[in-house]
Amino acid sequence: MNRKTLFLIIFLSAMALMLNGCLEDLFGPDDEEPIDSTDVTDDSFVGKWCRVTVSVDGAMSTNGAILTINDDGTGTHSSSDGDDPFAWKTEDSILTVTLSEDKSFTASYLFGTNTMTLSYEEDGKTIVEKYAKYTGDRDANLIGKWVGVRSTMDGVDQVPAMTVTMNSDGAATAFFMDSTNIGSQAFSWTTSGKYLLNDLLTEDSDMWTGIEYTLAAPLMSVKEYYDEGQVILSTFIKDTGEKDVNLTGTWNLTALVVNNISIPSQYIPQGWSFTLDAPSGAGSLALDATTVTYSWTTNSGYLLLYPTLASQQIGIGQQYAINGNTLSFSIVFNEKTVGYLFGSSQYLAAYASAANYVVATFTFTKQ
Repeated sequence: MNRKTLFLIIFLSAMALMLNGCLEDLFGPDDEEPIDSTDVTDDSFVGKWCRVTVSVDGAMSTNGAILTINDDGTGTHSSSDGDDPFAWKTEDSILTVTLSEDKSFTASYLFGTNTMTLSYEEDGKTIVEKYAKYTGDRDANLIGKWVGVRSTMDGVDQVPAMTVTMNSDGAATAFFMDSTNIGSQAFSWTTSGKYLLNDLLTEDSDMWTGIEYTLAAPLMSVKEYYDEGQVILSTFIKDTGEKDVNLTGTWNLTALVVNNISIPSQYIPQGWSFTLDAPSGAGSLALDATTVTYSWTTNSGYLLLYPTLASQQIGIGQQYAINGNTLSFSIVFNEKTVGYLFGSSQYLAAYASAANYVVATFTFTKQ
């Protein structure tokens, strides 16, 4: 799967855009306090290390690889291309690695708390690789189903389209929108400090093996680097199974704003309505002659909708507000996701075909 698809996706609320500054600031500086060099010995290298980032002349990427370093001076480099054995030794604070074909290179190294950074030159380029040490730990707060609410690339909003489930045994699955189809990717997970690790390497895949994550309840965010240093921030909310009973009822559309442009009332399609039922968790959105059905939950002012047209459901996470008998919420979509979210609504499809990023803010009044 394309690296952009895992942990992209799928994060959907215009109101969540109001959290822009907060979400962007969830991550602090990448630099960590190094461990005193007098505490670094050959034993410091021993273990399994999952690569978090690799930088080539300053351009960072999240490109998966795993180093297994043994105390007998041997090791294995694992990636989607397979396993490559090597020998290693240190002298005068320099790591020397000898590959199977008797080629060798040297690298300087720096250890942090459960991290290792290697720096070396290759073909005239400066390479910096950062690894997080596999500990087998799992942050219990990550267990559960997570629905995307926002995704940005270099600060520019993207349409999120993914749901990720992480189990207590370390198994995990991500469902994502690939073109107009729903794809899936299995992976494994553990945590090491502030890093989420995966050691399931698949052939011909650019799967990540380590990414930085931050929890700020009820949200989880992850940071990735792709395409010559582009920074991708993805934010999810956990599905706790709760349902706000105040949403129960049928709500008629009374106002619509698309990409910050208020649609005059005479142009708003008549008959649009939104129906939710807390006891059953069922919902439906009627757009003209098209009705799309959902299951739904809520968490901390977010409404999580799951279209029932697919067995492998991607959630739609957005903030909502109830003021008296008025309900408002927003959904982000584009040409790839408009049909999945709204069925065959030609009205919204026309907006999706004209812009890469569409924010529709609905205001409903309760019957």
